[in-house]
Amino acid sequence: MNGKMKHNKGTCIDAAGTELQGYMSKNVPMVCYRLPNKDSIQIIMQASGNALAIQSFKELNHVQGFLITPFEQQDNFNAFLIRPDISFVYPSPHTSDISIIKNLPSGNEACYSNSNVHETKRDEFIDQVKVIQSHLRNGQLQKAVLSRVVVEPRDSSYPLEEIFLSLCHLYPEAFVYFFRLPGIGCWMGASPEPFLILDQQGGRIESIAGTQWLNGQQPQEIVWGRKELEEQDIVTRFIEQRLNFLGISAYYKEGPMTTRAGQLAHLRTLFSFPTQQIEHRIGEFIHQFHPTPSVGGYPQQEAYRLITSLEKHKREFYTGIVGPLRMHGTTALFANIRCMKIRQNDFWLFMGAGITQASVPELEWEETNLKKTTILAALKFNHDNES
Repeated sequence: MNGKMKHNKGTCIDAAGTELQGYMSKNVPMVCYRLPNKDSIQIIMQASGNALAIQSFKELNHVQGFLITPFEQQDNFNAFLIRPDISFVYPSPHTSDISIIKNLPSGNEACYSNSNVHETKRDEFIDQVKVIQSHLRNGQLQKAVLSRVVVEPRDSSYPLEEIFLSLCHLYPEAFVYFFRLPGIGCWMGASPEPFLILDQQGGRIESIAGTQWLNGQQPQEIVWGRKELEEQDIVTRFIEQRLNFLGISAYYKEGPMTTRAGQLAHLRTLFSFPTQQIEHRIGEFIHQFHPTPSVGGYPQQEAYRLITSLEKHKREFYTGIVGPLRMHGTTALFANIRCMKIRQNDFWLFMGAGITQASVPELEWEETNLKKTTILAALKFNHDNES
């Protein structure tokens, strides 16, 4: 197949070819993304300069572009915004942008890094789960999300655009992205978890927690245990508390229900509310909600302090927030899970599991292995379709 994969006919993704690789290799702040259940690929590029460094959540109340926030916030809000100097639906840039794009520098050095990362082994992970559970028993916490990193070798003959397209093909219901921040790094992912959606249909935030392997079952056939129900309830109650704190009381709650994310099932509760209640307070919304208990834990600050003391790696952009902010009348921000950092010779795959008192440490390790398959499936899919 000459390195090109086959997709369902009749979509923009089918037509993606070498031009997509050309855009992805531009050594400027850039992103390409595919919204859930959409066929089109959006591309945003800066014509010059570094991504805008956002140091106050209030700065987000009126700007537009592609937002990227790390998990680690320390004492100050910290985020990056790729400005939409050039913005178009692949493969058709505006006529006025074609010559600008052609003259942008290319090169993959933005993805290269000489740093190393700690890979948590099974016994170490299980010991960390037990430490968290000791804090849970003491009543200091109700939940904490523990993460780890797996390093996978990278074959440079596998084009990045093909891995991106593999994720689009495998996970139509996910938010699929690739971004490049020169001097900082390149990431790719397929997140099933919306953080905040604002569009013509209104505002939405979702509580997603609890994971099972579908194993040939339909989502409606999944039976959930105490641990998953408890984990989901913690996230749901947190969202209700924060919505009320922000004065958003006129919301509609639906769930919990079982939702599909590739070959995994998750518990999900949907909250919807009028867009106008939040569209000019997005920074405040992020400040109150991030990190949610689905990626950090609860209570929020206590969980954050514990997991950052236990984990021997930096999460960087894993479990941060990614997505378009006020682009084409839509804000679509997602928790950056099911993702990887791209390096010259390898990929860093990030995954985590929510720990509660009902957790079985060995099963939490297996849950992280299940989540790892999301990205591994795209790498394998790409490899199996090469000839």
